[in-house]
Amino acid sequence: MNTKLIIACAVAAVLALAAGMVGGMLVSRLPAPGPSSNVTQLARELNLNNDQEQRMREIWQSVQKTAQDCYRDARRLENQRDKKLEDLLNDEQKKQFAKITQEYNEGYGSLKAKRNAAFRGGIEQTRQLLNETQRQKYEQILKAKLGPAAAEEAGLQSARGAEADAAM
Repeated sequence: MNTKLIIACAVAAVLALAAGMVGGMLVSRLPAPGPSSNVTQLARELNLNNDQEQRMREIWQSVQKTAQDCYRDARRLENQRDKKLEDLLNDEQKKQFAKITQEYNEGYGSLKAKRNAAFRGGIEQTRQLLNETQRQKYEQILKAKLGPAAAEEAGLQSARGAEADAAM
C-alpha cells in the first residue's frame, strides 16, 4: 500500500508540473490586454457615444483586473499544492522531486527563449518588409498591443520612455 501511495504522489507531482507548464505557456502567449485600445476600436465600430465608451472601458478594465487576480491566485494555489505534495515525500523522493522540478524549469526556460526568439525574429522580418512610415505605425501598434514590458523585450527599447512621456 505504501508503494502505491508513493507512485500516486509521484504521478500527481509530474501531472501537476505538466499542467503548470501548459497553463504558464498558454497565459504567457496572451498579449497584454490593453482594454483602452480594444474599447476605442470597438467604440468606433459600434458608433458609441462618449458615455458608452467610458462605461465600456470601465467594464473591461474591471474584467482585466479580475483576470489578473485570478491568474495570481491560481499561481498561489499551484505553489500550495506543490508544497503539500512535496511534504508527502521522504528525503530521497524530495531529491528526485527537486531534480524533476529543475529539469522542468530548464525545459520551460528553453521553450520560453525559443518562443521569444521566434517572436523577435518575426518582428524584425516585418520591420524589414515595411517602409519608414509603415514601420513607425507598426512600432506604435506593437507598443499598444504588447504593453511596455513585452514591447521592450521585443526590441522596442523606447516603449517605457514613450509611456512615461505620454503620462506627463
